[in-house]
Amino acid sequence: SVVLPEILPAYMASHPGMRVVLHEHHSDRLQELLLEEKIDFALMNIPQHLDDLVYETVIHERMLLAVNRENPLIHGLKTSVKRPAPIDLSLFKGERFILLPGDQVMGQAQENLFARMGLEGVESLYSTSTTTAVNLVSAGFGVTLLPEGGSRQVSHVDHLAFFTVGAPPFSVPLLFLYKKNVFVTPQARDFIEMTKAYYNGLRPPADL
Repeated sequence: SVVLPEILPAYMASHPGMRVVLHEHHSDRLQELLLEEKIDFALMNIPQHLDDLVYETVIHERMLLAVNRENPLIHGLKTSVKRPAPIDLSLFKGERFILLPGDQVMGQAQENLFARMGLEGVESLYSTSTTTAVNLVSAGFGVTLLPEGGSRQVSHVDHLAFFTVGAPPFSVPLLFLYKKNVFVTPQARDFIEMTKAYYNGLRPPADL
């Protein structure tokens, strides 16, 4: 939902008359739709399984820590959404973290990050909505982790500061998936390639 406004208008302009139906679901439901051949392809982070599916990696997408700009913990630190600076996640162990639930694959990846950094047991609020999490951070009600692909399109971006965490930076693969032995139409292939080009343009060459 945060990436499509950057890609879909250009795609539709280059494919006039194309009928596009968007399905927004959790990864397990998208995989079911792929296997039932009800959708052509899916874009997601970390699928539950790859049975009878083929995938292409778009990018290893960094998960950025989004912090309210008025938070005293980041006073004097220079960062930007285009070039997020690294920061020690343990600095925020007294903060409220707004995270994805553990029954989602991305939520499990976040739990693994916190376990590796010895931050289990921090105060947490769980939300299935990235928009809600960002709005709460903007209001000064905690910090959250946000995929870099959507970081530039979120509301209240001027109220937020973005950082990478971990070394190398915490990231998850962003994949295109489609069913094995199913023909990928030229129109679908065009969308896949446009999405790859968009993500490749997010980072300066030195960061790729």
